[in-house]
Amino acid sequence: MDKMIKRETKPALAALFTIQLAISLALFALDIFLGPGIGDGIGYSIVLVLCLRNPKPAYALGWAAFATLLVIAAGILLPDNNALPLDLINRGLEIATIWAVWFLIRAIVPNKPDL
Repeated sequence: MDKMIKRETKPALAALFTIQLAISLALFALDIFLGPGIGDGIGYSIVLVLCLRNPKPAYALGWAAFATLLVIAAGILLPDNNALPLDLINRGLEIATIWAVWFLIRAIVPNKPDL
C-alpha cells in the first residue's frame, strides 16, 4: 500500500484549467486596452508555469500555442496608432518569452512513460 500512485483528480485539473483560462483572458484584455509598448504579455508565463501541475506534456504545449494566438490576436485587434515598430517588437518579445518558458518547462519535467 505504500507504493500507491498519486494522480491528480479530475476536479483539480478542471480548476487548474479554469484558473489558467481566466488569467489568459484577463491578460488578453489588458493587452488590448493598454496599447503597444506595454509588456503585459509577460504574464502569459504565469499561465505556462501553472502547467507544471498537470503531468501531461502536451498540456503545456497547448497552452503555449493558445497564448501565442492570443498575443497575435491582440496585435490584430489593436487599433493603429502609428507605433507599429514598437508593437511588433513588443509582440515578438512576448512570443519569445512564451516559448522560452515552454522550453524550460519541457527541460525541467521528466518524460514519463504512459502506463
